[in-house]
Amino acid sequence: MVRTTTADACGNWSVVSQFARFWSLFDAVLDAGQNLLAIQAGRRTSAPHAAGHVLGLRHNDDRTSIVQRGVNLIVAVVLVGLLLPAVAAANHAAPTGLSVIGVTHNQVALNWNDYTRFAPREYRVSRYNASGSLIDIGLTGSTSSDYVWTGLSESTTYRFAVRAVAAGGHLSRLSAQATATTRAAPAPPQPLTVDLTRPPNGATAGTGAVTLEANATGAAKVEFWADGAKLSEDATAPYTATWNAAAGRHQVAAVANDGQGQDGVWDGHRVVDTHSVTVQAATPAPSPSGHPIPVLEETLPAAGLPGVVHGVFSVWDTNHTEVYPSGATNGDKHGTIRWEPGGHYSAGQKTYMLLGHRVIEGSPGRMQEGHTQPADTPYGWTPLAFPGGPPTGVAPFSVDWFKGSGRGFEVVVEPNDFPAGTGTYHFRLFTDAEMEARRGQWIWLWVEIVWGRGDDSAPRQGSLRVWVAGEDSPRINVSGIKTHWFGEGMVTFWEATYWFGGNSQRSVLEHAGPRFGRTPQEAYEDNPRLYSAWTGDSGRGSWQAKSDVDGNVPVPPSLRW
Repeated sequence: MVRTTTADACGNWSVVSQFARFWSLFDAVLDAGQNLLAIQAGRRTSAPHAAGHVLGLRHNDDRTSIVQRGVNLIVAVVLVGLLLPAVAAANHAAPTGLSVIGVTHNQVALNWNDYTRFAPREYRVSRYNASGSLIDIGLTGSTSSDYVWTGLSESTTYRFAVRAVAAGGHLSRLSAQATATTRAAPAPPQPLTVDLTRPPNGATAGTGAVTLEANATGAAKVEFWADGAKLSEDATAPYTATWNAAAGRHQVAAVANDGQGQDGVWDGHRVVDTHSVTVQAATPAPSPSGHPIPVLEETLPAAGLPGVVHGVFSVWDTNHTEVYPSGATNGDKHGTIRWEPGGHYSAGQKTYMLLGHRVIEGSPGRMQEGHTQPADTPYGWTPLAFPGGPPTGVAPFSVDWFKGSGRGFEVVVEPNDFPAGTGTYHFRLFTDAEMEARRGQWIWLWVEIVWGRGDDSAPRQGSLRVWVAGEDSPRINVSGIKTHWFGEGMVTFWEATYWFGGNSQRSVLEHAGPRFGRTPQEAYEDNPRLYSAWTGDSGRGSWQAKSDVDGNVPVPPSLRW
């Protein structure tokens, strides 16, 4: 029989070619079958078969039985069924266009072009292991030309290939490889939590503006409520709100909302922390001898002075500070508190302060500072990092408002990281927004500080409590902190408006003369006096005396005498 073969433009043989290959194989099998039958009959035929015979009906001698011819026919039919699909499939080109269309930490999505060389029953997707062998064979189960491989490891590179599966289960050639690297597994979602940190549960507050503050995790926003009424929402930490509190007992709450919660619905998208707060009308101190307090206004122009302290400073003497040593004219030694042996505060190493500030314009930077200076030798301080080195200044206490720093109006202990503000003991009293609302108003602070490490031997830690006058509970209440390092047990107090490296806008600040004492009553009744011989601006600002301010400010209940 004459068999014609043709090839397409891509070099793939046509169906006619496949039948030609089949018939060649078929003829060889029939020849082998005839020889076997001949041997069984005692004879072997070597005559070639007729080229025109079809389906194995070949010339045999008279002794070839009809049964033998039937066997030949059955063998031919079986071979047609088994060999023809395999020959056809094995010689078809591989699927094309295999690509990665999606990747997660444990899945890879694949896609390829529809296969057209024969109608596939489905596709077989394979993955290569490290040695290059195919593993984890998966069947798509349909003629769809895409597949998602699941259960993979994160941050791992994989190689894939695909083959078309013919109706009889036979496979096409293997496609080109596609490579994908899975992503890192996502971090588990944070649990939704909220902690109302201010005011404390059971606190007592004065009427008027009361700040609510909360910490939260997993929250898109924090809602603030008082007595069942929503006050406001805050989507940015630190989460705060201002509550205009009336006298009485109240319930205030912070509600963390993951962004899907609805008011009044508690379905896991909102969690709450509720505190009880008693609000009382502010009452004056019992029988204080309130008296006028001198006021100094300090003005600092905007200036960029890299590496330079830019400011206006004032030093004050009072009834309960010292000039040490006696008669000194150096401003570093006026307005000094000493808790070393022989000092005014040596008995308890505790000092009470009553400080008043009013921000008129801009951001004052550092407003109040207790300072030791290199000029205090031998009364200064040498940092532990440089034992035996030259004496170096440090500020064991300060009040700051560097607007825009994110720290707000704060009290700082041991702020030797000025102006970076990255040290350990920074305690915020008001946010920038709260300070803006108080611009032009007097802010009075009651401070109780226990000085730690008063000598060169025993390391002793201190404590700090700060009240805003008119409030019954301290906004800062910490213990076990380093309120002073090794040294002579003394600090000089300054009032100022200054920056290091320049400020972007002009600042105007009024100070009430600071008051100090060993008890709250001593501090309240103290009499500050400006030490004008060492008050100045070094040519970078100006100061002037202003009218006295009434020093009769509310005293917190726990400090009353």
